[in-house]
Amino acid sequence: MLVIDIAYDWFKVSVGQYEGWLKSSYVIAKPENLYTRMNLNTGDSPECDNMAWRYDYGAQGSLEITVGAGADFAVKVMERNTGLCIRAFYIKSGESIK
Repeated sequence: MLVIDIAYDWFKVSVGQYEGWLKSSYVIAKPENLYTRMNLNTGDSPECDNMAWRYDYGAQGSLEITVGAGADFAVKVMERNTGLCIRAFYIKSGESIK
């Protein structure tokens, strides 16, 4: 949702191709410190809500991710059929994982 204009207690908003007015009392603001800062290194596995680690030692494949400057990444590898997170790992800005 993008706020385009404000008039008294109304917001003019844009969502995708739609625009309209929304009363400010219906908008809920996110708390400033919604996320907890963690000290992780590249390759660490952050907790995942729906984690179900799975291994297939017979599978052949690889994945390499290189992160550019300016942002760190947390990557979740999901199992297509179940929607479960089978791997999760963290990559620091400017680093790679293979």
